[in-house]
Amino acid sequence: MEKIKNRPEDFEPKILLQRELAKRCSENPAYSLRSFARSLGVSPTVLSLVLSGKRPLSKKACDLVAEKLVLSPLEKSWLLSFRTEKTSNEEKNYNVSELSMDTFSFISEWYHYGILSLLSIEGSKLDPAWVSKRLGISHAEAKKAIETLLRLDLIEKTSSGWKQKGEMIKLDNTVSSSASKKFNLGLLEKAEKSITEDSFSERSIGSAVFEIDQENLEELRSELREIRRKLITKYKNKGNANRVYCLSFQAFPLSERVENEEIL
Repeated sequence: MEKIKNRPEDFEPKILLQRELAKRCSENPAYSLRSFARSLGVSPTVLSLVLSGKRPLSKKACDLVAEKLVLSPLEKSWLLSFRTEKTSNEEKNYNVSELSMDTFSFISEWYHYGILSLLSIEGSKLDPAWVSKRLGISHAEAKKAIETLLRLDLIEKTSSGWKQKGEMIKLDNTVSSSASKKFNLGLLEKAEKSITEDSFSERSIGSAVFEIDQENLEELRSELREIRRKLITKYKNKGNANRVYCLSFQAFPLSERVENEEIL
């Protein structure tokens, strides 16, 4: 397996396997979850549950994964260490499903997440024509996106129809990337379109301009993340969902940085 990073957190089973599956799918668009399971020597059902965060890898499965992905002894120890770790409080509170950056780069168009949310609406259909009409994207984009979500095992068929696996998706990004820029730019374009085309009663878009110490930005980012998740958890389960919305908070500099400026 090609190694881009070498950090313990990169070998959390779900993240490691998502990254490897995304890599193989990018190299071969026809590559499937079943093919991946076969190459690892594990059950497709088990692999699907691990990828969706619904079960851990057994000791035996960890050994197989380490062997098939040619992990070093240290990397294997990192992989095994996650078998005993408990779910974080954040994931307990919000039922978060975490994506690796590699997986995210494969589904960085905003409409992939639009499709996942659409599937929670009554009467939804996993049909390119229906998705295309509801999201305002082309039939080809809808078809390709659905195929990708199926291949990455992010949706599943239930007794009531197709649904997203897990709940909110969390991305393990700590730095800007071309994929995250693409995702956010796509949503900003949708926001601009909403301002000009949607009525005031259909949208809520506002801004505030204020001064801040640059050193407090990370704390602000963390608080905004917490507020966003609380609001989503509250309103997605209130009433009967009938439309997909995007909730965005932006905090970006309006004043220019002055090099070597003396702070008084």
